[in-house]
Order: sequence, then C-alpha cells, then structure tokens
Amino acid sequence: MGLFGDKEAKREEKLKKVMEKYHLEDVSPTIAPQIQDIAYDLAGNDLIAAGELFQGNAVESTKLDYLAAITKQNFIIIKLLDQIANK
Repeated sequence: MGLFGDKEAKREEKLKKVMEKYHLEDVSPTIAPQIQDIAYDLAGNDLIAAGELFQGNAVESTKLDYLAAITKQNFIIIKLLDQIANK
C-alpha cells in the first residue's frame, strides 16, 4: 500500500477512536460523512487533545476546556438528532 495507504489507515483509526469516544458508532450512515469530516478536522488540529497538552496560563487553559466541552456537546446533539430522525 505504501505511504498513502498508511496515511489513510491512520485517519480511519483516528475516526474510529473519535466515534467510540463520543459513542457515535450507531449513527445513521447518512450523517456518518459529516461526522467523519468533523473528526478529521479535529484530529488534524489535535483540538480534541489540546486541553491535555496545553501548558499555558489559566485563562488560555479555561478557553480550551470550554472549546472541548462545546465539541462534546455538539457530538451529543448530533447523536440525539439522529435518533429523533430515525424514530
């Protein structure tokens, strides 16, 4: 597979971890591409783990904590809306 196969495998692994972390394994296949895009963006920027790695002052740390919380809330909303749409 070479270089590109390895990169794609890593992206798929990151996606799988995000899906498991936010309990999104059972979402509708119609919204899976959007979740995949969000996960790739977050994984590419390392926003998900930014709060754990940041060594700055309290204000900056608090901002990153709020951003992480908003990200989690968005995934919860995505899952709940998907459940409502599939009823």
